[in-house]
Amino acid sequence: MAEKTNGLLRPLPVPDSGYLPEDLPEVLKYKGKTSASFTRMMINTASSLSGFRHSETPLIFFDPVCGKGTGCFCAAEAGMNAVGLDLDKKDIREASDYFSRYLKLHKLKHEQHDRSETVSRHSLPLTEFIFADTKEHFRSGDTRFLRFSCGDTMESPVLFRKGKAHIIAADLPYGVQHAPQSGSRPDSLQHFLSRVLPVWKSVLAPGGVIALSFNTLTLPSADVREALTHAGFKLPDNDIFLGLKHDVEQAVVRDLIFAFNSEEESVI
Repeated sequence: MAEKTNGLLRPLPVPDSGYLPEDLPEVLKYKGKTSASFTRMMINTASSLSGFRHSETPLIFFDPVCGKGTGCFCAAEAGMNAVGLDLDKKDIREASDYFSRYLKLHKLKHEQHDRSETVSRHSLPLTEFIFADTKEHFRSGDTRFLRFSCGDTMESPVLFRKGKAHIIAADLPYGVQHAPQSGSRPDSLQHFLSRVLPVWKSVLAPGGVIALSFNTLTLPSADVREALTHAGFKLPDNDIFLGLKHDVEQAVVRDLIFAFNSEEESVI
């Protein structure tokens, strides 16, 4: 939060109102990690634009290419339920192990369950954490869940058989060190989007919002907007969403696009 003074932004103090400690998405360090502050901004903006912005029950957040879980940890910190899916077994295992250690270190009451969801010819392994911010809330059943699963993002619907996500936020592969896969072969970013967006839309509740960040040097913004529209998402009309492009490093110029899974107009 900031206020504009003489053309500059002056940071404003924000009270600590997180469900879990704010260091949750910060402690786990790894190469290529997206800034937790940037990820929080994606989630907060998507939530504010969604039809669920006044919901009194916890929203369900989904990161369909979650890596080591920064997005899920930001969502859990904010008091949301979270689901993360990624093809990399090592990343999912590291994210699950980290969250387990974190809950124990902070003496947060929780349960951990390892199970699997059945897909056509195989099982999708899943680690589920049930937790609460206080012992009293845990005992009363006022809990949250965080689920990590290892599998192809095309299998996302398997994780939402009993309900849909309210918010999807994904930091797409930048095409510099990491590229998407189609089976065992590398996939183009454009083809990857055309494959996955209809699947992601199918698990997003009507009134929900998807937020995508990406590298414009390998995936032009116009291509992302076209793919979202083709998949049936609605883009906001406000011009403010056309000015979010920014430099990250020499090989990465990042843009951010929000889109609605409904005909509802942007609240701004």
